[in-house]
Formats: sequence, C-alpha cells, structure tokens
Amino acid sequence: MDSIRALVIEDDQVDIMHLTRLLGAPRQNPTYRLDVTQSLTEAIDALGSESFDVILMDLDLPDSVELSGVERIAADYPLIPIVVMTGLSDDRVALTAIKSGAQDYIVKGEYDVKTLRRSLSHAIERKQLENSLKQARQTIVEQQEQLLEEERRRLVIEMAASTAHELNSPITGMVGYLEMLRNGESPLDGEALKLLANMEKCLEDMRIRVRKVEKLNHYRTKEYVGGKRIMDLSTVNSRRVLLIDADVHQATRIRNLIERDSACTVDWVRDGRSALALLQHHRYDAAIASEVLPDGWAVNWFGRVAADDQRPFAIIVREYPNDSVGRDSLEHGVAAYLSKDTLSETTLHTALERVFERTRLEREMDRVGIVVPANGHSRAESPKNGSR
Repeated sequence: MDSIRALVIEDDQVDIMHLTRLLGAPRQNPTYRLDVTQSLTEAIDALGSESFDVILMDLDLPDSVELSGVERIAADYPLIPIVVMTGLSDDRVALTAIKSGAQDYIVKGEYDVKTLRRSLSHAIERKQLENSLKQARQTIVEQQEQLLEEERRRLVIEMAASTAHELNSPITGMVGYLEMLRNGESPLDGEALKLLANMEKCLEDMRIRVRKVEKLNHYRTKEYVGGKRIMDLSTVNSRRVLLIDADVHQATRIRNLIERDSACTVDWVRDGRSALALLQHHRYDAAIASEVLPDGWAVNWFGRVAADDQRPFAIIVREYPNDSVGRDSLEHGVAAYLSKDTLSETTLHTALERVFERTRLEREMDRVGIVVPANGHSRAESPKNGSR
C-alpha cells in the first residue's frame, strides 16, 4: 500500500501536531494522508462520506464516554481497523478497547514514529486478515446451507417419484373397474352415468397431479393451515402455453393432449386480438395456433408481435401437410408446424419439447446479453429484462 488514508479523532491540538509530524514526514513508505476530526460526531460524518484505511482515535473525546466511541465505530464500520490512543498506561484499559473492536492501542507520550507506524500497519494487516476469515467463514456457511437445501430437495424429489409410482397402480386399477362398469351388460340409468362421469373426471384430475409429482425436479411451497407450508403443485415444472384456435373441438383436443402427460398450463383464446391481450400480462413458454385465425393468418400475426419482442416460439397447426408453407413459417420465426392429420400426443409433445428448449436457450442468451439477429450471427449486448 503506497499511500494510507487515516482518520484521526483527537481534540488535543498538541497531540494532533505530534501525529502530523510523525506520520507526515516525507520520503516515508507508506505515506500517510491524515484527515483530522475533533469529536465523535465529526468522525461519524467523515466516515459517512469518505473512505479510510485506518482510524486513530483518542479514548477521551468531548462527546464520547470511555469506550462508547470505539464500540459505535466498530459496529457501524466493521471493515476499518481502529487504533486507540490512551493517556493511561493500563493494560486492562487496552485489553477492554481491543475487546470492544480496536485492533491495537498506543499510550500517549510513550510512542515514537517507528512504534506508531508499526502499530498502524499491523492493525491494517490484522483487520484485512480478520475480514478475509469472516468472508471465508460466511462462504463456507452459505455453501453448507446450499448443500443441505439441495439434499433436502433431492430427498423430496425422490420421495415424490416413489409416491407417484405407488399411486399410479391403484389409479389405473380404478379406471379399469369404472370402464368395466360403464361397458357392463346391465345398462346404467342417467343418474348413475352422471355419477360415473364425475368419478372418471376426479380420477383424471388425480392422474394429472400424480404425473406432475412424478416429473418433479424443482418446486415451490405455499402457505397452508396452521402456518405450515406445502408443495405448490401448480408450480411444479409448470410451463405456460398459449393456444389460439377458433375451432372448439380442435382446441379441446390439443389442450387435452398437452395436459394429459405434462405439467403445462394452457390458456386458450379464439383469435389473435385476445392472444395479444394475454401477451401483455403473461410470459409464455410456447404458443400453438391454427394456421387460419378469425383475424388473419397465424404466421403473419406472429410476425407482427415478434417486432415488439412479445412473441413466444410457436407451433402452427395446418389443415393439410405442405412443406413449402412449413418453410415459409419457419422463415417467419415459427419454430415448428404440424398437420391435423398427423397430430398426436407424441408429435405434439415432441414439437413442444423442441420449442421449450429454444425458449430456454433464448432466455439464457437474453440474460447474459447475447443477441442472435436475423443473419444468425450472435453479438453481445447489455443484459436485458422482460424478453420472451
């Protein structure tokens, strides 16, 4: 350290002149720059607006009683070393000062330039070592807490997978028995059929929840009765999909295919205008749209919203297979296309996983400030918020 900035807290002019003469001598290494204050109040003001390497303070100040000043500065500015000056050659006072937060002490009238400089240098070195040790301990504690949290989550995830496996068997059996009841020789009356349908719906809801638990790899918790916290299944691996389709039958089919075996939330609207309203308030991981919407072609609609950086990567469902239309769609930024004839749970989920991966990569690139323009060559920018 070539130059050390020291804050002197001393109200005796003779002592101030003595310190200035000893520490301000030329051709000394390191050199000292002294800022002198004559009360604790002035010192606190200086510490609040300037940076110092060390503090040299008298124990007998007009607005500080005994060690109260040392204790306050040590508490408010724990990274700055303190050397106290006392007029009493009393080891008990010195020891108490060190316990209060000082690194060293000197007795007035008993120190020379060598003793003073050595005391200040050692105080700075000890404080630096102390701060490094504190930081290392804090890092170790944080790492231990992180390991414990990861272990706890691992156990929860393993338990969730095991529980889901155990629940799948009875649910499958119950579904089979209900199917046998529905298709049995004895016809069921209207009320029985209604009850049966309700039971089947409840079982399907259970199946969806079990599959969410089965696919668990991260989760959040929510408040429960009695101040307890429970796993929030609505956030388990939850991805949000925007479905735009005016055909109720097709939209219902697609929604069922998505929710049947994945932890996705699907928001369904009939046209591009309604979809745009949702995009103003929600962030989607993927979008699925019919090729023709009530307010225009889906590919053109996605091209328009892409200009505002609101567009999620999309899958377009077409009436008939058409490679040229598919290539045009991809050129407009649509990630995948499917035809109604080949639409199935497998093809839809394969396309969705591809879109989810593109979305994840795009968000990661946005986070670190990498932009991929239309020509495909990446460039670095300042990290931004709010994209896709």
